[in-house]
Amino acid sequence: MSKAADLGHLEHGRQAELTFAAAWTVFGPCSPEAPKPAATALAACPKTLCLGKQRLAARRVNVSAGQLDLGKLLGGYAERQTAWVYIPVSAPRAGQYRLGLGADYWLEAWLDGQPLFNTLEKGNGHTPPTTSDNQAEVALAAGEHLLVVRILGGSCGMALAVGVPRWTEAQQRRMNLGYLPVAPRPLKVVFLGAGSGFLQNLFPDVMNIPGAEEGEMALVDIDPKRLRPAEQFCRRVVEKMNRRWKVTATTDRRQVLRGADYIINCIEVSGVDCVAFDNDIPLKFGVDQCIGDTMGPGGLFKALRTVPVFLDVLRDVVKFCPDAWVLNYTNPMSILCLAAARAVPAAKVVGLCHSVQGASHALASWCGVPYPELEWDCAGVNHLAWFTKLKHRGVDLYPRLKAKVKAEPGLFEGDLVRMDLMEHFGYYCTESTGHDSEYLPYYRKRPDLLKKYCRAGYSGASRFYADNWPQWRKNCDQLRRDLVAGKQEIATGRSWEYASYIIEAMETNVPFVIYGNLPNRDGLISNLPGDGVVEVACLVDRNGVTPTRYGKLAPQCAALCDWNMRFFDLAATACIEKSKAAAAHALMLDPLTAAVCCPAEIRQMSEQLFAAEAAFLPGYR
Repeated sequence: MSKAADLGHLEHGRQAELTFAAAWTVFGPCSPEAPKPAATALAACPKTLCLGKQRLAARRVNVSAGQLDLGKLLGGYAERQTAWVYIPVSAPRAGQYRLGLGADYWLEAWLDGQPLFNTLEKGNGHTPPTTSDNQAEVALAAGEHLLVVRILGGSCGMALAVGVPRWTEAQQRRMNLGYLPVAPRPLKVVFLGAGSGFLQNLFPDVMNIPGAEEGEMALVDIDPKRLRPAEQFCRRVVEKMNRRWKVTATTDRRQVLRGADYIINCIEVSGVDCVAFDNDIPLKFGVDQCIGDTMGPGGLFKALRTVPVFLDVLRDVVKFCPDAWVLNYTNPMSILCLAAARAVPAAKVVGLCHSVQGASHALASWCGVPYPELEWDCAGVNHLAWFTKLKHRGVDLYPRLKAKVKAEPGLFEGDLVRMDLMEHFGYYCTESTGHDSEYLPYYRKRPDLLKKYCRAGYSGASRFYADNWPQWRKNCDQLRRDLVAGKQEIATGRSWEYASYIIEAMETNVPFVIYGNLPNRDGLISNLPGDGVVEVACLVDRNGVTPTRYGKLAPQCAALCDWNMRFFDLAATACIEKSKAAAAHALMLDPLTAAVCCPAEIRQMSEQLFAAEAAFLPGYR
């Protein structure tokens, strides 16, 4: 495609673009098995949508910046929940136009009754969606047209993005500078935990680094049955993207660490064997968890199993590839990064999470502001960092957002804990209602509070991970087999995960800003413990990952982060020293556990967890 075509239809030096109405018509929710409407109902918006015997009433919705979170509108998220959305489109003159569409998770679309997109087989490109996920060149007459979208959501997302596809901000910035820097050398990347679902995004991401035409990706997993499909998947990606990358696979990391430039860590210790113990033993004591991978009994015992293995990995990295950066995605993030800084300080480790990206995009959508124009600061600890500045062109957006939450009950209902925190603590925080409900003493300690603030799925369901994690792993394995077999199309776009952008910035010396988890040395956040780990903005370039100094966090927000950090402190000590006593003391400082149990009960809970998971906790005493 030529540059002119890529920029859209040009006439008299001005770009002609489609205009998308700010008011959409939504029908739903409905069953994904419901029959499709008649052809006439795909070409014109009906007052009532007939799907077989089901009749759905129209709901008019005002939309900001071409994005709509249907899960919030419909009162929650569920696997394959379906809705139909009718969007008026206007073409200023006859000609060729570019139309972009994205969704969490699947969609079908028609333009003026004619099929346009169908992602039911291949899936979508980004979470949250962007207008670059699915793009089409359409020839339209001047005047009004109709875009119809059938969206199938998931348990944690049902968002729709519609508009004109754009260059990414990073591409545009570099083009404005007059050059597009490329990686100057072949790279060697070691991926630890190749069975992880992160591989599907992170491997194509690395292939998308400008200039990264060749290199080596070494896959490591202790489970040969999961390693083989991972290797086959990566080879298919290399073939599809026409790269010259060597893919190797081994169950022994020491065979491939030598000479590595970057390590991506996605390991999981114990697989699914301990998920039920992590949830069900604390539940007997009244500690109700949704996810249990960061704080509380689940987060603690995941750390006790994982950190010793992670520290052994880092010692091997220091021995075989001391200059390599370790990009850690494994939770509990803060405990792993803190233990690493204390026990293996020579290792270069940064903790990466996508909660800042997800929350900032959601805030831009709710405020009706184009994401590149959103001005924001964020700081705190992983999964509990706070957006302390939220502006557009110098105007504070918090009053607008808080008024919108009060005026639109569905917005509050879709994110109960975080919206409640924003109301009472003043600022919006990262992660999700399900996660955040576990990190604090307020929301899960009584049945009435669970009923008031927690909903299905990621919105706070009890035992959500324990019930779903085993099946999710099976689904991931099956998806990989289907991708390798060609039953589903392999997506080769670039996700918003930080890993590939870190590698690109270090290799090209073109600075890039991430939010990373690093030690709070020199008072990055001045009113949080200096011997802990914090999540702040970091500059990435040839010098590595350099954290920026945030300053003083709002005292009420700092207090909640500090509370979490006291737990992390003792948890890291327990992992490094393999101390059962330190582990029990850490759990006594966990906000939710302390809100429910007395110290004697917490010690008894800890002993029962150690006994149940003894096979995965060698050496603890």
